[in-house]
Amino acid sequence: MKKKFIEYLTNNICRIGTDESVFKSPLVDNISINSQSSFKMWLEHKLLQNTRLIIEPSIEGSEIALHYKKGILAEAVSRSGTNKLKIIKGIKNIPEQISIFKDIKIKGTLYKINKKNKVRTLLTTQSRDKGTSLIEEYKFCSYQLFKSNLNHFTELVALKKLGFEVPDSETTVYTKETYIYIQKWLEGKLFETYPSNGLIVKVNSRKFQKHLSESNRYIHWAFLLRK
Repeated sequence: MKKKFIEYLTNNICRIGTDESVFKSPLVDNISINSQSSFKMWLEHKLLQNTRLIIEPSIEGSEIALHYKKGILAEAVSRSGTNKLKIIKGIKNIPEQISIFKDIKIKGTLYKINKKNKVRTLLTTQSRDKGTSLIEEYKFCSYQLFKSNLNHFTELVALKKLGFEVPDSETTVYTKETYIYIQKWLEGKLFETYPSNGLIVKVNSRKFQKHLSESNRYIHWAFLLRK
């Protein structure tokens, strides 16, 4: 991997505190796709018309944070705070080693490839043997570099270069294009690869994300639209 990219990425990830949890960060505002008044207000009155937005599937599965120390996978922490490293170690698309030696945390979703079956079996199983037999049915999709100063799209490119799967996404030139993608998703013509239970609309610019800020409970630069 190119040295310049590693230096660029290293310089754009803030230092992580020893006990700093990915899951203590504020949540994305969650509304029904059939009740869009607050989303419409945000889209049409809080943002400029040419704000670049990234639209991704909300993947149904178990959220997990991978912690790499000096380039080696050291922890895989679930939302409950439990280290699930032994269970997820055999999942083929989770790199055990990456080429950046700064401590980093990567947030994503563990999802089942067969969309018809339940998605939480692997992390909730009590039997290690049972968990091992299920590993081939699961994949990990990453979508966030914790404490990064990168724009969201650049962050996804960086994750892909590090060897992670990232979600399919669509990008808008004008904010009102978002409604087109919402309709396509409702018709089953968008993000069919994943077991999806909604759409996440995110502001791309990290600078603008900081301007929109976040409260103790919610971030103000993204919306989750559920069916």
